[in-house]
Amino acid sequence: IATDIICGFPTETEEDFDLTLELMDKYKLPIMNISQFYPRPGTVAMKMKRVPTQVVKNRSRRLTTLFGSYKCYDNMVGRTERVWFTELAHDKKHYCGHTKGWVQVLVPMSQSEVDLRGTSVVVTITSASKWSVFAEVTPGQVPQTALDGYVASAKSFKRSDSRVRFRSLTDDDVHSDVRDYDCDDLNAPDNEHEDGSATS
Repeated sequence: IATDIICGFPTETEEDFDLTLELMDKYKLPIMNISQFYPRPGTVAMKMKRVPTQVVKNRSRRLTTLFGSYKCYDNMVGRTERVWFTELAHDKKHYCGHTKGWVQVLVPMSQSEVDLRGTSVVVTITSASKWSVFAEVTPGQVPQTALDGYVASAKSFKRSDSRVRFRSLTDDDVHSDVRDYDCDDLNAPDNEHEDGSATS
């Protein structure tokens, strides 16, 4: 969960701001975009009485300090998660991906025998930091590409049936997704034509 907080919006009292601090301290959101009020031209707020600048800056600093005082992902250590990898981290030493809950996951490039970019794979979380978690590919797990994500079920495919049942492998087995797709919308391998010929 992410939130944006504007410090010092006109009419914000010290009591209002204290309630904001209490809320953030209670829920400890992992993503918090903190800004100071700016009177944008053409808005109603531009004409409202402003909170003194020094007060706004002080509130922004206090909220920033609170945000930096906690970590959110320690409870993930030891868990397994399916992660979708898209790029290299800034240090060029880790593959960078995200869970379905958009937690950033870093896997050492030296730990994987294959390039994980463009794949999803189940990993085990080994440690956590303020902004992300570190992980290793769970033993026995094979990275899946987007094309691997849907595997045709031979039992459900019939030549007289215009639909094919596919099983999604983009999530763990507990939450596997089974959907029906129109054959006409797929370039499925070994799809037979009416004359009996096949395409591959």
